Amino acid sequence: MSREEYMRVVLEEVERYDEDRAGLIMTLDRTKGPEIWQECLEIALKLKKEGRRLLGVDLAGDPLKSDVSIFQSFFSKAQEAGLGITLHIAETTANTDEETLKLLSYRPDRLGHATFLNEEAVKIVMKENTCIEICLSSNLLCKTVSDLETHHIRQYLNCDHPIAICTDDALPFRTTLLAEYALLLAAPPYGLGLSQDEVRKVAEMSLQSRFKVLKGTP
Repeated sequence: MSREEYMRVVLEEVERYDEDRAGLIMTLDRTKGPEIWQECLEIALKLKKEGRRLLGVDLAGDPLKSDVSIFQSFFSKAQEAGLGITLHIAETTANTDEETLKLLSYRPDRLGHATFLNEEAVKIVMKENTCIEICLSSNLLCKTVSDLETHHIRQYLNCDHPIAICTDDALPFRTTLLAEYALLLAAPPYGLGLSQDEVRKVAEMSLQSRFKVLKGTP
């Protein structure tokens, strides 16, 4: 099965559901090479042009692989086609500030994790009002945060900055979206201890940060 055939099979399943419930984001894996990235981008652009529910492009994979400057042209073409852009960024302390600033210069719509942004990067994110994809269980299990009390979600909650609650990868992290929201409500130290109104506000921010809303996907 080719990559395009695989994507079409996945989309057939995604499109069984209402647009408000399911959409597809194609990931460019940092561990692959330019030929594969180009193939994936061409597939994404083709599916978008056909009106399929391909809403965005992501950058993920081993956070220490590849020079991210290579990806500028890929994301520029995706943006020109009306696709949303989300980038896994500053996932580890080994990711350099220079890399983070380069990724932010691509003007992404959303940022995955963004765990170790420096002060300059945070100012840019705040100015651009870029949504942060928060994955509580993933961060705890991968030990990129020590506990929920010191999790960077609190920084964004305190200033009403847009966040979206996500699962990262539901199977290996043994979680669901409902379970992640339960962590928002649970009392410390097992959760953040947010009120129902606060959680409702977070859910609304997540909804408004969908690529469908950002890019006006039909």
